Amino acid sequence: YTLVGTAVANQHLFHNFSLAHANAYHTLHAQLCLSSKKPDFAFAKKCLDKAIEKNPNDERALELLGKLYFYGQGVPQDKERAKKYFDTAILINPDNKFVINRLAELANPAALVEPESAALVDE
Repeated sequence: YTLVGTAVANQHLFHNFSLAHANAYHTLHAQLCLSSKKPDFAFAKKCLDKAIEKNPNDERALELLGKLYFYGQGVPQDKERAKKYFDTAILINPDNKFVINRLAELANPAALVEPESAALVDE
């Protein structure tokens, strides 16, 4: 009984680790696409969509998707859609300064707390 229970627990741990690893891969791949000299926004969006599909609570993927829609890079600019992603990201990490600033700007464009560039690279 102990060996069977341990094997099942180990299999469950491995499965969860594999899912987390696959999700991190998609998010990291998207970040690399966005931080290159010639960002591939369309491919990054596909990677981010896949990351969110695998883990709807991937804060970094939500933030990056919000950025794509906020700035209209690789997708039509859609601040309502950006807000949806930012709203979800801020629930996961209430200390995310970039998301806090974008939500403040969406609520009141004059309320931007600290100026930031439109670049999608890490801040």
